[in-house]
Amino acid sequence: MGFWAGIRRRALDNGTVSVALQNGYRHYRILRMGLDAYRHLSAELASVRDERDRILRSLETLRTGKAPLPSGLRGRQLCFLHIGKTAGTSVQHALFETMQGTAILHESLQNFDTVSAAEIAINDLVIGHFGYQHVSKLRADRFLMTFLRDPVERVISNYHFLRSGSPISRYSQRAIGAAKTLTLSEFLRCEEPGVRMVTENFQAKALAFDIRPEHQHAISDLYHEAARNLSTFDFVGIVEYFPESILALSDAIGREVPVKRLNATSERSSASAVAPDDLDLIRRLNAVDIALYTAAKARFEQTILPMLRSRGITAASQGGADRGRPRHRPDIPRAIIRAVPI
Repeated sequence: MGFWAGIRRRALDNGTVSVALQNGYRHYRILRMGLDAYRHLSAELASVRDERDRILRSLETLRTGKAPLPSGLRGRQLCFLHIGKTAGTSVQHALFETMQGTAILHESLQNFDTVSAAEIAINDLVIGHFGYQHVSKLRADRFLMTFLRDPVERVISNYHFLRSGSPISRYSQRAIGAAKTLTLSEFLRCEEPGVRMVTENFQAKALAFDIRPEHQHAISDLYHEAARNLSTFDFVGIVEYFPESILALSDAIGREVPVKRLNATSERSSASAVAPDDLDLIRRLNAVDIALYTAAKARFEQTILPMLRSRGITAASQGGADRGRPRHRPDIPRAIIRAVPI
């Protein structure tokens, strides 16, 4: 008879010890349940306080008199769907400056799950890593915008950002942990859902519904749903044409938006330094993203660039258009080449 088996036998033989053990375990369970309830209530209280503070900030702006909106908005709410590692930090700070003095809501993805449409409605500028599922909470009279980036460059940049500077959240924690311990090649081949979230069609998932793994069941046709939703945007900027995109955005809203370059990932490798088989894998994992991006970029080149040139506005005078251009060819699998309505 083993040591622990002997202890268990003696405990069972001794009714007093057995009752004491049972009572101790019962008390432990009660304390554990109480601690879990306390943590849950504390989290709910913190969420309520955050909501209260957001509403008070917006109401204070309304009370003290807000700055006039850009003329091109015509009273509409300016909404920026910020897709990770698509120059969004630069864009959002430029918009903060442009919309200074107006009511602004800037929230995390998790907070967009709980924020109410009524709270969002009192704001003039709405910014965050929200998914298209949250667009229904925005005002009907809105100017909806986003930026897209070459998918291969975005995946590489995202990996290095997770390794070095990404803030930790519930949905990004697994990806951050993997990026800090795995090479890029290993990271791309990791099938953990929290990692696949950022390595596979990240932009399309944000546009179709939501990037988080637990929401992927709500997407039945990633390509068509993302393309359909992208067609509802009032403005789609292209990171590889960043200065031109900011100029076009300024023209669209009727107020100059400054060109900023913030949150650029340092010490990252470009696509040209990545092994060919890893590049091929990134392209396969991001076939939908590549199709969406390629069509959006072509539309930008065919409509926005000629418009800017016709007005004598060129990126050369704004610091050059070639900064950040991809150094590889974003090949598109033949099976997914088609026109994307934008």
